[in-house]
Amino acid sequence: AASTASAGPLHFTTAAVDWSSFAKPVSPGEEWTPEHANLAASVQRRLEVFHQETEPVLAHYKQKGLLRRVSGTGSPADVFGRITAELP
Repeated sequence: AASTASAGPLHFTTAAVDWSSFAKPVSPGEEWTPEHANLAASVQRRLEVFHQETEPVLAHYKQKGLLRRVSGTGSPADVFGRITAELP
């Protein structure tokens, strides 16, 4: 099942993925291996955990008016500056 999330101007959609459709070389000369399948399964599991465990926490703090969203792009100093600018 697909779900859509929003983070300020950023919108993304996740969906259950049949990773077997990606059974092709990962880079030139490299064959698809069980390790690649394990990585794909790990990524999918992390997305599931995010939706199950993190989204409810975000919703809780948003409802209380305490959620602040900060872009994580840029240098660590840039990100730190944006975070500290949001602090009371």
